[in-house]
Amino acid sequence: FPVTIVPTLIALRRRNIVTADDYEDAAIEVLGTGATVKAIGLLAGDAISYELGAVHVFCLDSADNPINQAQINAVSEALKPKTQIGTSLYVSAMAIANISAVFVAKLVAGEDPEIVADRLWAAFEAYLKRSEPGASVLIDEVRHELRFVGGIEYIQQLELNDINAPIPMPNGYTVPRAFSMDLRLVNTTGDIFEVLRGEGEPEDFAP
Repeated sequence: FPVTIVPTLIALRRRNIVTADDYEDAAIEVLGTGATVKAIGLLAGDAISYELGAVHVFCLDSADNPINQAQINAVSEALKPKTQIGTSLYVSAMAIANISAVFVAKLVAGEDPEIVADRLWAAFEAYLKRSEPGASVLIDEVRHELRFVGGIEYIQQLELNDINAPIPMPNGYTVPRAFSMDLRLVNTTGDIFEVLRGEGEPEDFAP
C-alpha cells in the first residue's frame, strides 16, 4: 500500500504547486541540479511592489549564472500549468552582489604563496556560494573559513567591499558571489607577496 500511495502523492504535488518549496523544486527540475531558486510570495513583476496572489520566482542556472530570457520562458511555461488559479506567476533572473576581499596574513614557514592564495580563493568562493539568497555576508564567518585553509599562521587584515563589517544583501533575491581577492601574504622573513585572484579590478572599473 505505501509503495503505491507515495508516488501518487508526489505526482499530485507536482501537478499543483502551492508552497514556495513547490515552486523552487519545479524550477530546479527545469534548470537542472545545481540551480539556485528562490520563490517569494506577494512580490509583483517589478520585484518591488506588493501584489496579492503573486509569486515571483528568481533563478540562477546550474552553472551559477543568472538565467537568460530563453530559460525564463522555459521555467514560466513549465510552472504556469501547475500554478493555482488566481495566482500571478513571475520568473526573473536572480541578482548577484559582487564581493571583493582584501586579505593580509602571515604565511607558515615554507609555504608557497601562490598555492596558499589558490586555497584562500577557493574557500572564499565556496563560502559565498553556500549563502542563501538574501542572507548577509558575515565577515567573522568568512574570516573563520579562511583561517583554516592551511598555510596561514594568522590573519592581519580582512575587508569585504572595503569595510570590516557584515555585507547585507539589498533584497531577498540577491546572492553574494566572489568577484576578486587582493592577497598580501607575508613570509617569515618579512617579504610580502601580492597576489590577485578573481577579476582583479574594482567593481566600478571602466577601461
